[in-house]
This record gives sequence, C-alpha cells and structure tokens, in this order.
Amino acid sequence: MKGITDEEVKQLVLSVGTHRGERSLAPQEVAGLLQMALKSGTTRAELASTFGLGSTQVAEFLRLLRVIPQVRDLAGWGRTSGSKIAFSSLAQLARLAPRDQMPAATAILKYSLSWKEVVQLVQMTDRSVDSIDASVERLLRLRPVIERRHVLIGSVHGRQLQSRLAGLSQRQRDRVMQQILQPILGSAAGWDCRLGTTMFSLSAPFDVEQVIEMSPDALERWVEAQLSTEVGLELSD
Repeated sequence: MKGITDEEVKQLVLSVGTHRGERSLAPQEVAGLLQMALKSGTTRAELASTFGLGSTQVAEFLRLLRVIPQVRDLAGWGRTSGSKIAFSSLAQLARLAPRDQMPAATAILKYSLSWKEVVQLVQMTDRSVDSIDASVERLLRLRPVIERRHVLIGSVHGRQLQSRLAGLSQRQRDRVMQQILQPILGSAAGWDCRLGTTMFSLSAPFDVEQVIEMSPDALERWVEAQLSTEVGLELSD
C-alpha cells in the first residue's frame, strides 16, 4: 500500500475492524497512518476495502487529526472510561473551535458522557453564544442522574522529553505512566491514566489531590521529573 510499510499495514489490520480489547495501535496512531497512505495516493475506497472499514469510519479516524494534539491523545477504543475517550466521541470535537476542545474533553471524562451526549454538546455549543461550560451544564440538566469523576489534565513541557515520548507507542507511554503513578495511587481503586506526547490525564472516582497530597501544578512538575528519569533525560530543557 502506498505511503505505509507492510509492517504498518499489519499493525492497522490488528487494530481496526476488530473487537479485540488489546490492539496494536491507538486510534490517533491509526489516523496518522491512514493520512500518510492518503497523501501518498491511496484512495479512501482502498483503505476501506483493505481494513474492513466503512467510509464513515475512515472519515471519523481522519477527523481525529483536526482535534488539538493534547485532546487527540485521549482517544481510546470502546466506550469512554477512565482517562480514555471513545474515538468516535472524540472525533466529534473536531467540529468545535480549538479553544473549546479541551474543556469539552474534560467534561466527557468528568461526567462519562456518551456518544449521543457528546453530539448534543457539540450541537448546543455550535448553536449558542454560551460558553462550553454553560453548554455542559445545560446538557447535564437533561440527565436523570449525574455521574462525576475527578479529572486532572497536565502538560509535558520539555521539548526533549516530548520528542522522546513521541518515539514511543501509545501503549508504551501509558505503561510508563502507570508505573510512575502506581506507588502513590496503587492502593486506591478505580483510577486510570493516559500519557500523550505533550499532556497527561488522570481520572478517578475519588478526589485525587487529597489522596496524593499534591496540587495540580505540583503533580505536573513531579510527573515531568519522573518521566524524564524513566526515559533517561535530565531536566535541562
């Protein structure tokens, strides 16, 4: 296939058109490879045929690339849970202005919004002059019961560290993040995390700040220091 290697084709086959829980690639990684193939002359019809995707699914993957990178790295398979947002839901955020995408993603994680609720949220925001927060409040009032999780989203600042993380797969980054957080959260139940190249997220059914006894800013600095140690960098950037 034009634009991608045979090994990348294999990884795509093992990641899309399947209901396997463990997949080789994250949705944003799939989207990047599909775009590379398209830019090299592969048609959308060829992609759909090779990987058993419908045209709508191909479009959803490509829509992920119009979401800001910090939000895109939250994409996951299956339903929204923990620190991952179902890629079909996250792709809807491409319809929002970039400034609204992070608040919308935070709300999806905090309130475990379904795909239909995300569609409603995007429509409400698009049709109103209200802020994204106001749209979230309006949406939640339509629910019989509000489910809430505590969500912390932090940034990874160092350019060297960002570059080193970009060289890892999503599975590898998440594994590193879990190893870092395990000593301070291991005994607590229900927490989940996600590590991108420029951001990380931590989601839990309890007040994370109370358990770890750190402010969000302090946690951000601590995570960056731990990550730098894990990948063998010194904080000189």
